[in-house]
Amino acid sequence: MDIVSFLLSAVLFYAFVPGVLLRLPAKSSFKTSLVVHSLLFASASSLVMWYYWTKIRERFGNHGAGCPVTHLPTNANVDNCVPNCPPGGCERGIIYGQMPKTK
Repeated sequence: MDIVSFLLSAVLFYAFVPGVLLRLPAKSSFKTSLVVHSLLFASASSLVMWYYWTKIRERFGNHGAGCPVTHLPTNANVDNCVPNCPPGGCERGIIYGQMPKTK
């Protein structure tokens, strides 16, 4: 887990503490309030973390211990990745390891 996902979890947890973001009617029991807020936290946390891990973090090139399938490392430096192009270059937009685009 990286620091951004930890901070997102902390902010979401604080936001879904009973009385901060949402208040239930005074006649509801304490257990009902806890169940509602925990379900809301779980669903919001799942959606936010899914969006962060699939849409935001992947866009910044955090591939883990190597390059993605469509790229090769430059020399011995694994942090710098270049597209894996066929002989003749990438001018046609073809990169090895990518699925062909269907029309």
